[in-house]
Amino acid sequence: MKKLDSVQKRICFIYKLITSFSCLSFLLFFVISGLLIASYFVNHQTDVLQNVVFPLLRTFLLVFPIEGLFVFCLITLGTTYKLINKKGVMMKDVGSFYDFSRFDYLVIDEGESLLNEKCTIKEVVPIGKEKENQIIDIVGSIASKIDNSDPIIYALQHLSYIPLYIDDEIEVRDHSYLTNYNGKKYVLGRVGSFKYRAEEFVKNKIEPYLHKGYEIDLIGRYEYDEKNNKYAEFADVFGIIVAKNEINDDIKAAIKHFQNKGKEVRLLSSGNVLAASEQAKAVGIKNAEKFISGDIYGDYVVYGGLNKKQKQQFVRNLQDDDKVVTVFSSWDDVINANCAVSFNDKSRAELIIPEKEVSIVNTY
Repeated sequence: MKKLDSVQKRICFIYKLITSFSCLSFLLFFVISGLLIASYFVNHQTDVLQNVVFPLLRTFLLVFPIEGLFVFCLITLGTTYKLINKKGVMMKDVGSFYDFSRFDYLVIDEGESLLNEKCTIKEVVPIGKEKENQIIDIVGSIASKIDNSDPIIYALQHLSYIPLYIDDEIEVRDHSYLTNYNGKKYVLGRVGSFKYRAEEFVKNKIEPYLHKGYEIDLIGRYEYDEKNNKYAEFADVFGIIVAKNEINDDIKAAIKHFQNKGKEVRLLSSGNVLAASEQAKAVGIKNAEKFISGDIYGDYVVYGGLNKKQKQQFVRNLQDDDKVVTVFSSWDDVINANCAVSFNDKSRAELIIPEKEVSIVNTY
């Protein structure tokens, strides 16, 4: 992603504006000094201290703090601009950098944002008629059609599978992906991202993995209701994808840095709240054992089972309390906040930080 010319121009304009005011203040001091000295000689005054030195000193005391402020702004702006340029940070809005430096809450959109890019598929668990290799062929073929930074999708794309003739059209709904294959409709997604039958049975199957901190995706199929001429509302889950992703140590250090500065951290997840809580604990988020599912109200740290509208409302609730909110997300489409930060260069976030340079946030 190229550096945004519009942002560079705005920074350059601000820099030139401050430089102009600085030069004007210097010029004003020299003009006043010249007038005082000229007046002393023209009017044949004899008291140098009273008519020249003291007025010059008063003028200097007036101009010096203003000039010092201008110089400080120039140095700060120049150093910051040089630092972010060197680190490859992309700013889409200059004001967002200010909001990033003064936020009260860091809201993390999905636990995947805390993880390394590489993910390992630990197990594929059949819970229907399909065998393991059949499930692998289906999920691998669906994942191959998805253009997404989700680590689990990326890992599924690299499984050893036999490609199937999956429709190129992939419908995306709240972290789930729907497509057609062999005249049937399939769905691949996070726990809670789509409706499915035998919910209690599936819950009992996945909970042991969630308590160990594993990531879970489900694969299901919608049966066609010929009587009503439409697909069923609830899918039949026939496979569980168990994945393991390591915590990003740089992000962990950044969260520790912010918490040490008194910032509040919250994790919002569309998936299972137990898995989200385990991720929050692993990354060092304080009070991560305080969680709730399907609701955005109450004094909790981890919120699971949320859709995008609920996440957006959660941020608005904080802003309504006069809090400055920074959202951190690895998704292309981000929640509106005072400032949004992402590693994903395709993201709509105001600040794009290369993942290898995440340590830059520890300077703010």
